[in-house]
Amino acid sequence: MLACRFTVSLLSPWSIAQTLRKEIAMMEEELKVRDELMKEQERLVQGWREELKDHSERHIAELERV
Repeated sequence: MLACRFTVSLLSPWSIAQTLRKEIAMMEEELKVRDELMKEQERLVQGWREELKDHSERHIAELERV
């Protein structure tokens, strides 16, 4: 990314602005994708927590019966 900016400096101000807009758009898209991935992972973790809690409660109930 840094090397790209050095070569961009040889271009016209319009080209620099256009290149920066493209870079920003790509970064925003990457951020959106990562945000969605994080949300999905948070949903999975929450599901696992609920599952573990359920299993734990079942085991405790079983131990209390014994």
